[in-house]
Amino acid sequence: MDTGDKPENQRERAWSYYQHADTLQHSRHNIFIVAQSIFFAVYAAGLNENSVRHVVVVMGIAYSLLWFTLSERLHRGMTALNDTYLEPNQAKRIVGDPTYGCYLRGLDRWPIPLSGRLVLNVLLPFLTVIAWLWLAFAKPAPQLGESAGREADRPEVSRFSAAQFDRAAASDRGDGEVDGMKFVGSAVRTKRSTQSAVELP
Repeated sequence: MDTGDKPENQRERAWSYYQHADTLQHSRHNIFIVAQSIFFAVYAAGLNENSVRHVVVVMGIAYSLLWFTLSERLHRGMTALNDTYLEPNQAKRIVGDPTYGCYLRGLDRWPIPLSGRLVLNVLLPFLTVIAWLWLAFAKPAPQLGESAGREADRPEVSRFSAAQFDRAAASDRGDGEVDGMKFVGSAVRTKRSTQSAVELP
């Protein structure tokens, strides 16, 4: 793109735009991680409230998709600056910045084909969306208080009723069985005396 300026001036302005766009991109990455952490914390705090869970899941997914759209738009602008002014390209007769070209060639030598755009702009938001979808359909585990409450509501099989203690005490027997429940005479008398003492005004 010919603007009538010298190539050096064009590169300087391109570097200025590119630097600001790169700073904005990294700031958005940090904001995305912090915001998603807050969403996950709110989801965990409102685990027993279905309405809260559903609202947080929708917000987390919507924010991930919106962030992906804005990041891709900014990346396209940075790519245009790079391909037009910054990266040397003999086929397109773009002089570019030789130092920057050396940096890019060094990145190309990395054997794993993972770019910053692929990891931060694509994988990060979509993996977050998958996590939110899994939480949306996952059944929440019971809380500690709820488990304790259910345990307290269960009847204890080994507990004697008051009527059974009355019949055991009146039978004047030692160890034996009352209504199909085995008991020790001394233990029954001790338990009965304790209950009578508690019931006194």
